[in-house]
Amino acid sequence: DIISKASEEKKVIILAPLNGPLLRYAYKKEENILRLPFVVTGVTTPISNVLPANNLPLIANTIFNVARELGEDAYIVIDGLSDLIMVNDLKRVYVTLKQLSELLPQATLVVTINWRALSERDYSAIASLFDQIYSVEGGRLKQVKGALVT
Repeated sequence: DIISKASEEKKVIILAPLNGPLLRYAYKKEENILRLPFVVTGVTTPISNVLPANNLPLIANTIFNVARELGEDAYIVIDGLSDLIMVNDLKRVYVTLKQLSELLPQATLVVTINWRALSERDYSAIASLFDQIYSVEGGRLKQVKGALVT
């Protein structure tokens, strides 16, 4: 619902695992949605337009270039950050997210992460990059950090 609502006003870029549900879902304004699938296994993939998860510079460059083309106030959704951290390392993923937030300051960056897959220290490092953090509890969003946005 959050992505559908965002697509009514902005361009939305979704980076997600190839078979992830966010890539398969139908949104209200499909013309405002750009899907960027990634794969965890292998350096290359036989499927065109699929990014290798272990190539963070390519992923960051693709997101940056697409966002600049679509509008720097794009809504960027990164699903499966835990996968990217497991394939790469926390420091590289942290730096990539930091670069995206610095290079695209007008963009809204939304990231999903399985916090249980990370140590408390690693989760804290990633969480420090965001002004707002929500948790899903009982199928509902619960605010953990930051001011409530209406």
